[in-house]
Amino acid sequence: IGIGAYFAGLTVTYAVTFAIISYFLLCFEAITKRGLWNAIGPPGISCGLSLLATTALLSGDAMRTTSFLPAAIWGIVFLGLYVGVLRLLFGKPMKRLVQYFPARKRVANVLWLSFE
Repeated sequence: IGIGAYFAGLTVTYAVTFAIISYFLLCFEAITKRGLWNAIGPPGISCGLSLLATTALLSGDAMRTTSFLPAAIWGIVFLGLYVGVLRLLFGKPMKRLVQYFPARKRVANVLWLSFE
């Protein structure tokens, strides 16, 4: 069967576990639907858009290589796009999250966030 089936099974197991835990936490009002969305939505959307953009920009060759440099370039481009998409599309939730950081002013400056 191979490693692909193993990773697929692992992914399904974690997804089902996450769904069950989220359901019970919502039922017991330990979390809200908005909180769940803020935890899953922005990172998921940003990850998907960044994956598409990085693959389009670098033609996906780094995903099929065994050498380090193309994979590192791919990762750096993905990271930049991921943070950029989070910042552009989800600035308000990101600003609320950064306010909890000890070095919030420095992180806010890096991400071009302003605190009123």
